[in-house]
Amino acid sequence: MIPWCTFTEPEVARVGLSEDEARAQGVAVEVTRYGLDDLDRAIADDADDGFVKVLTAAGSDRILGTTIVGAHAGELIAEHVTGDEARARHEQAARHDPRLSDADGGEPLRRRRVEARARRRRAALRFAERFFAWRRG
Repeated sequence: MIPWCTFTEPEVARVGLSEDEARAQGVAVEVTRYGLDDLDRAIADDADDGFVKVLTAAGSDRILGTTIVGAHAGELIAEHVTGDEARARHEQAARHDPRLSDADGGEPLRRRRVEARARRRRAALRFAERFFAWRRG
């Protein structure tokens, strides 16, 4: 994936698919959107105008695309290009000090991963209940 940034006021940066491109390709996506005003560091730097929008494959936590609108979007988009291993290291570091790069979608995506695991567990439990009810006759 090749990121791009338009250096306007505010900056607009994107990597991967947009919602329109996903629809055109017939790809089912889920959208997580949150404002930069949720980030302590952005508030402290008076750079809290803007948002981050992350597209993930439907029912998954696999990131298909990210759009960032706001101050320093060009630098922030790099976090979405580095891959899952680097993201995990970043999430660990982010617990210790607030940074603008916390806009990588860490907390909302962590919540989505927990929700996805819970959905899979509920589905497995429903299957097990039906299977054992069938076995009991």
